[in-house]
Amino acid sequence: MKIVSILILVFTLLFTTLLHAENFYLGTDLSHMKLDQIEFDSVNVNNILIGYKFESWSIEGSYNISKTQNKYYGGDQKIDMYRMLSVYRSKEKFYYKVKLGISNERYKLYNNTETLFLNHTHIGLERGIGVGYRHGKFNVELEYSWLGGSLEVFGVGIRYHFN
Repeated sequence: MKIVSILILVFTLLFTTLLHAENFYLGTDLSHMKLDQIEFDSVNVNNILIGYKFESWSIEGSYNISKTQNKYYGGDQKIDMYRMLSVYRSKEKFYYKVKLGISNERYKLYNNTETLFLNHTHIGLERGIGVGYRHGKFNVELEYSWLGGSLEVFGVGIRYHFN
């Protein structure tokens, strides 16, 4: 919950600076999260994000949620993630990106009687690479992120820049 409060505070302060509103962008990603632990199923993830850019650098805060039927236990599997990232994008029309930041993941597993039997939170370092294409106010990106251990995320996303 602390990371959520920090994200809200940081982006509230940034939004109050109306003189620099053109530096904000919004985005969404469709990703596939792969977990190697036997008790977790790989899932498709929807992600929303907000960012603020400084030249080639930006700060991004994002939230994603996934819910799927867990094959191992027969109940629901829910994974919520909050992330705060520093992202570098090269200046070309076709560009590469590198990101590094903090992720907060909450895992919930239910059995086939819908009884919650695992409720775990993990905070860790996220790193990733990707490529993208700029077209007007939009960017399209393809990326890979590694969140430590056996958690990997492959995704495609779109960003809308207000400038």
